[in-house]
Amino acid sequence: MTPFRTNVALMTKAGVLTSVNSDSAELARHLNQDAAKAMKYGGLSEEEALKLCTLNGAKQLRLDHRIGSIDVGKDADIRDLDRHRSRPTRASRPRSSTARSSSIGHAT
Repeated sequence: MTPFRTNVALMTKAGVLTSVNSDSAELARHLNQDAAKAMKYGGLSEEEALKLCTLNGAKQLRLDHRIGSIDVGKDADIRDLDRHRSRPTRASRPRSSTARSSSIGHAT
């Protein structure tokens, strides 16, 4: 068990607004793996782990009204992943867009 993953989970479970992020483009590509490790080693749910690298960081920056979740009017970089392997399924590059409808399947 790695201390980082355990600490992230402990803080989240204690109610601390916690996120995993990076200013490095290389490391930022692996945030999904950090979230998966927080689930495996820290016992976080899928939703808690996803928020570590999406909504929680936006809340910390006070930008959650614009980014951090897929909602109408918010900016988003969307990447389709295989749910259990964290691998891209269709697109090799994220798609940048603004959500324009309440149906996630039709956000453009």
